[in-house]
Amino acid sequence: MNGIYHIRPAITHIDTQHPETLSFMLADGRNIRVPVRYFPSIQALTAEERTHWTVMDDELFTFAACDDIFHIEQVLGKEAEYAYRFAEEG
Repeated sequence: MNGIYHIRPAITHIDTQHPETLSFMLADGRNIRVPVRYFPSIQALTAEERTHWTVMDDELFTFAACDDIFHIEQVLGKEAEYAYRFAEEG
């Protein structure tokens, strides 16, 4: 069987240099680029705020100026299953 099976996606770096996209470098060599419009809370951040990202447990990521925590599976297309929040919505 060919392809990527049974490999847990682990984030090693997030490139925020392009204003319209986010690029995720994964430990297995993949580089995933997604339009930032799919992440409105990230899109609302300034270019400077986007440079202050943190990866947690290899699969979660957030930004210092953002209350949301995102899972790599949201980037890979399973956003309904992996939405987390720091703060309760009012």
